[in-house]
Amino acid sequence: MSQSSKMEIKKLTKYERKFAEIVFVIEMALFVGALVLSIIRSDLFWSMVVTVIIIGFSLVRVLKGPLTGPGLIEINESTIKFNDLALGRALFNLNDISELWVVGPKKSRRIRDCTKEGVLQDVYTNRWGRRFQRAVEFLRCSIPKDIPLVEEEPPSWAAAIRGDF
Repeated sequence: MSQSSKMEIKKLTKYERKFAEIVFVIEMALFVGALVLSIIRSDLFWSMVVTVIIIGFSLVRVLKGPLTGPGLIEINESTIKFNDLALGRALFNLNDISELWVVGPKKSRRIRDCTKEGVLQDVYTNRWGRRFQRAVEFLRCSIPKDIPLVEEEPPSWAAAIRGDF
């Protein structure tokens, strides 16, 4: 394979694939249970409605894959996109980024982008600890090697109160 081949898009989604699979199985079990119950009750209308819902969910699952939610971080060959509920969307060219920082107190860590001009901007915040840790691991594995991911130690209690981070 040549080096000029197109790089695939790396994407961190809101939910892990295992979680999406479990939710799908639970939804299908509930719908099948409703179908069986409506057939037992001889309610033709509701059994048809539930059948259409089951077919619809199955088609969406087959066509789109597991419903893992929106992409939180997407990296392709030239850009990186962050989707954060609090900070909104941020799109950066990988050539403009000098480094990524993980800063802040333990309960409110954030990922900060440092451009080559020295501009710092928060691009992703810690809403849920496990998802934030997944984001840091994803960045560590997915960003190009020439962009360092710097993790600062959480500040002391006094520094966190002063906002020294």
